Amino acid sequence: MVRKYVKTFFFTSKNGTLYFAHVYRGSQFFQISVCDREKMQIGEISLSFQDLQLRYIYNVFVNTDKRNDHIGSHMMEILDYLIREWKYKNIYGVFEPTELYLSSYDKKKLEESVLLFYRKNNFDVINYLDFLENRENYPFLELKNFGTWKNKMLLYRNYVPNDYVFKKQGDIVVHDNTIDRLDEVDNILVKKLSNLKLSVR
Repeated sequence: MVRKYVKTFFFTSKNGTLYFAHVYRGSQFFQISVCDREKMQIGEISLSFQDLQLRYIYNVFVNTDKRNDHIGSHMMEILDYLIREWKYKNIYGVFEPTELYLSSYDKKKLEESVLLFYRKNNFDVINYLDFLENRENYPFLELKNFGTWKNKMLLYRNYVPNDYVFKKQGDIVVHDNTIDRLDEVDNILVKKLSNLKLSVR
């Protein structure tokens, strides 16, 4: 998989921690990798696309001990920024939370958390069987976009923010909530990210 470094984004999480996210692009995908100050990866979102039209979100991941800190939502904001000039903003996916479960309760709790995440980030979560039986209710979905996903939930998002919360600052992009921390950002750039292209693998 050939990928090219695009840019680095900085944001402050819900608990006040400063994070950065490297963005890579391949011929048909974006990969957003969030890291802490020590360059340890703690989150990732990948988006595949075809002709800048059909987009599928997959591999949505945040470390267990970092959840509920709005890291996933900030990754979605980065994604919005990356596709801001694209004509089509629709994103598709399949609801498939994956993790090693200690019990059925753990699985249910995770699924509820992931469902809340998608809905908070403007995704429609649609029962596949309902989609098949009531196609007229979903004119924005096409069967060919999903294939056969029995007993699955589909994801669909077509969202344009009122304002993009990330703004370009020289060679990086900074969240509105981090503008007053540019000195810290500069310190990280000098001491931790002297070679951005090689920082995350």
